[in-house]
Amino acid sequence: FLASSFIPFFYISLFMSIKYKTRLAKISLTLASLVIGLTFSRGAFLAIVVGLMFFVFSNLDFVKSNLRVALNTFVLIVLGFFVSFSLLVASASITYKETPNIAYETTSTMLEQLTLGVIKLPDKVSVVSENINSQDVDFVSPGLIEASTNERLSAAELAVNAWLYSPMNMLFGTGIGNLGPFVDKYIEQSAPDNLTVYIYYILLVSELGVVGLVGLGIILFYPLVLLIKKSRIYKFAGLQVMVAILASFISQYLFFGSYINVVYIWFYIGVATALAGMSQKQLSKLFK
Repeated sequence: FLASSFIPFFYISLFMSIKYKTRLAKISLTLASLVIGLTFSRGAFLAIVVGLMFFVFSNLDFVKSNLRVALNTFVLIVLGFFVSFSLLVASASITYKETPNIAYETTSTMLEQLTLGVIKLPDKVSVVSENINSQDVDFVSPGLIEASTNERLSAAELAVNAWLYSPMNMLFGTGIGNLGPFVDKYIEQSAPDNLTVYIYYILLVSELGVVGLVGLGIILFYPLVLLIKKSRIYKFAGLQVMVAILASFISQYLFFGSYINVVYIWFYIGVATALAGMSQKQLSKLFK
């Protein structure tokens, strides 16, 4: 929740830092990056990356003519995230200081989670002292985190199998709320009736099919396309920032759908639709 609430603040600070180059804007951007980094929310990280791509695209001419300023701003973002990750490692090292190689294990786990297993540091073998009271050490091992990740992927695989079960399922899905019972009856009898799929676009396509996914995609992306077109015509800063914010929340919603993201996505869809329907005169009054 905290990471999602800071995403708009991040982009506003980013624009202010590039456009006006004030010290306050730079500090705000660094602190926003720091706070988002401390949450270690992969959904927020994906949202930031996607939003930055759209932000650069919307301000491409300005970025090209102010490349040095843009690079300095990027350094501030990296600095904020680096400090946040360092604080997370330091916190784990202090809290679980009795755990052998705690700093190394924490860093390894963070890298593996961030890169989805692409980067994995070699395991460190160490001798555990018998004097350590196991009840006092509550550190969550990388193995438990890996098991959690595998559980999510297994649930997604079951959902995909349910979607591929028949042509009718591929078109219209299993029905809203019917994925768990369908999987339990036709795919895997040991699966729970309330099967939870965390990758949201897979949940959507399995329950609503291609028809439902395309329909939702139109609702989500059409306001974004209209907003991009309007921002390239009128060049208002507010429109360009809104493009980045909306792109961030759409990407986060599709990959990490949750009740928290539902709160935000429809609000920003509404704001984007309203902005896309405004005339140049109305936008001038709003962003003057």
